[in-house]
Amino acid sequence: MSFDVSLPEVYCRASSHFELGRQVGAAMASRIADAFLADKSLQTMHEFCECAAGSELLTEFERVNHAKYPHILDEVAGIAAGSGQPARLVLLANLAQEFSTFVPKAAPVVGCTDCHVLTECESAWGHTEDVASVDEVLGYIIHSTLLDNDAVVTAYTAYAYPGCVAGWAWGFNQHGVAFSINALTPASLCAGLAASFISRDVLDARSMDDAIVRATVPLQGGGARFNLGSVTEPERRVLIEASPRGCELRQLVPGERCTVCNVYLFGDAPNELEGRRGPYAESSHRRLARATELTCDNSASSGLEWIKRVLGDVAYSDFPIWRSSFPPDYALTDHMVTFDLRARRVQVFRQSEHRPVNTFYMQEGLAN
Repeated sequence: MSFDVSLPEVYCRASSHFELGRQVGAAMASRIADAFLADKSLQTMHEFCECAAGSELLTEFERVNHAKYPHILDEVAGIAAGSGQPARLVLLANLAQEFSTFVPKAAPVVGCTDCHVLTECESAWGHTEDVASVDEVLGYIIHSTLLDNDAVVTAYTAYAYPGCVAGWAWGFNQHGVAFSINALTPASLCAGLAASFISRDVLDARSMDDAIVRATVPLQGGGARFNLGSVTEPERRVLIEASPRGCELRQLVPGERCTVCNVYLFGDAPNELEGRRGPYAESSHRRLARATELTCDNSASSGLEWIKRVLGDVAYSDFPIWRSSFPPDYALTDHMVTFDLRARRVQVFRQSEHRPVNTFYMQEGLAN
C-alpha cells in the first residue's frame, strides 16, 4: 500500500507545555478519535488497566516518567484536554511501546529501517516509518514553538502518532539536531522511562552532545535506537542502542554505508538483548540481508539516491524493505523521510519512487 499525499501538519505556539499539547489535541481531535477507535491493542491495554495489576503497573509507569519528565506529562494532559479523549487512554498511547509487552494480546510496536551514508561530500540518511496497521497512518507532523516572554525556549518539527507527543519516529529542532528512531524489543523490560518521552526530550537538545546525554538517560523501560545527526557537525554521526541494561554508542566512519532495522546490533552480546517476536524479528533480519546485498551498488547518482533505492526495495516479496502489510510481514510502510545534513534538507516521501510530498529546511535558530 502506498500514498501520494502530503502528511498533515499542525503549527502550535504557546508559553506552556500543556497549551502546546492542547493545541495539537484540538487540531487533530478527529484523527486521534479515529485512530483510538480502530486501535485494538490500545483498547486491550485500557481494559487491562481495569484490573488491579494493570492499574498498579500504569501508576508505576506514570510515577517514574512524571518524576523525570513532568513537563512532557503536561503535554500529554494537554493532548487529552484538546482532543476530548480520556487522560488514561492518551497516557497509554504514549506508553504503548513498553506497556504493551506486559499485556496479553496487546501487539508490540515494531518497525522502521534506517539507511546511512557518510562521505567527505555527503552526510545523509533515510528512515522508513513502518506501522502495524492502517489506523496508524493517521499520524501527522507537529511544528511546535515554546515561548517564554516572546523568547523561543524550544522549537522543533517532528512526526507524531495520534494522541502521542512528538518525536517517537523522527524530528529536528532549531539547533540543527536531527534524529530518527528504530523500535527495539529487549528480552526483558521494566516500568521505566518511556521511549516516547525520551525521544520528545531529545527534541529539546541544544547540541549533539546534549542529544547523546538525553538519549542515553538511565532507567529506560524498553528499547530504541537513535540515529543522530546535526547540521552544525555533519561529519559526526552517532547511533545509540538503548535497553533497560544500558546504552551502546557507535559513530559512523567516513566512507561508511550501513543499514539498521529492529534488532540489536551493537555491544558484546546483542542477541542476548533481543526479544525475538516471530515475523517482526524475521522481517528485520530479511531487510538487513537485502540491504547488505545492495551495499556495494554504486549505480546510484549519489549517496542519497542510493539510500532511497535501498529503502524503496521490494525484491524480497515476503519481507520487503518497503513494506506492504501482506503476510507473512504484517507491517506497512507509511512514509520515508530523508535527512541531508549538508544541504540542511528534510524530505518526506509517501511512495518509494515518487517526488517528495513534504520538504523542510533545517536552519540553526529556526525549526519551522
